[in-house]
Amino acid sequence: MSQIRLYLDEDSVEKSLIKAFCNANLDVVTVADVSRNSIKESVSAVESLAKAITRKPKATLADALKVLEVFHNLHPTLKKSFLTLYGYTSDEGGIRHAMLTEPDLTIADAKFFLLSCTSFINYLKSKI
Repeated sequence: MSQIRLYLDEDSVEKSLIKAFCNANLDVVTVADVSRNSIKESVSAVESLAKAITRKPKATLADALKVLEVFHNLHPTLKKSFLTLYGYTSDEGGIRHAMLTEPDLTIADAKFFLLSCTSFINYLKSKI
């Protein structure tokens, strides 16, 4: 059995075409799908590292960053800025949770989060 997978840029394709392909049981992956997953994984990587550094596997990101602030001199404004980005992923179009609405994400969004999270991870690794 062969599998057909289509990668479509929904900016250039009518949404009705995407729905038709999905209704025909074709595996359709859109830019928004790829961007959403990239953002989710980028933020999850920061959360995982923060939990590992603090040795608190059950901590929330906020809890872990608070420990980093107190014991590793993470600047409060830097902590707050990352929590704000984290908050954006938690409420904007369901990026990290069940999608309540269709996300309006672009490759630029995915690149921003990938680079921001990678930079923050490298910062934490060099600081600790």
